[in-house]
Amino acid sequence: MRKIVLFLAILAISFFTTFNAFSQNVSGKIIRAATLTASNAILDPVAYPPVGYTSNSTLGFQGNDVTNAKLGFKAIPAFSNEPFGDLRRGASHLYTDFVPDAAGNSVYLYFDGTNLLFRMRLGTIVPGAKGYSILIDTDLKFGNSGSNADPNYLPATTGVNGNPGFEREIVLATGGTNNGILV
Repeated sequence: MRKIVLFLAILAISFFTTFNAFSQNVSGKIIRAATLTASNAILDPVAYPPVGYTSNSTLGFQGNDVTNAKLGFKAIPAFSNEPFGDLRRGASHLYTDFVPDAAGNSVYLYFDGTNLLFRMRLGTIVPGAKGYSILIDTDLKFGNSGSNADPNYLPATTGVNGNPGFEREIVLATGGTNNGILV
């Protein structure tokens, strides 16, 4: 588990990329390179050109985020569509928004047998404290009714809390004093 957390931290520090009209200028580029050689070897295991990119070319993830990535990322289906500008604070199409690709996906997973990596398509990146979560359902139970109802289900009471059935959360915390990966 410690290896997973370490490599998630490396991944998170190393890149958040997206390709969208509202996105950063250099899609696929590793924005903050890892400082350890071993960490760079995880993000770019064959180190073929372009070095310093997670995409197959300097053009980034144009057209297909999965086939244009150096690593074999798989899309994680979203529980629901992510609306743009859905927060009370934060501008639309920026760091608070997951931006879907042409197939409607915005979060990806890669597991090589040892390292578990996530990639998120964000509208942009900015300095400062933020948190991004990956929620995981481990018991295959979800919701409050039916044969697969989750005994840990918590209803949303104000629209901002509750839990339909997730048992684990992986949080990338950026900026501020709580940088890192929380599980």
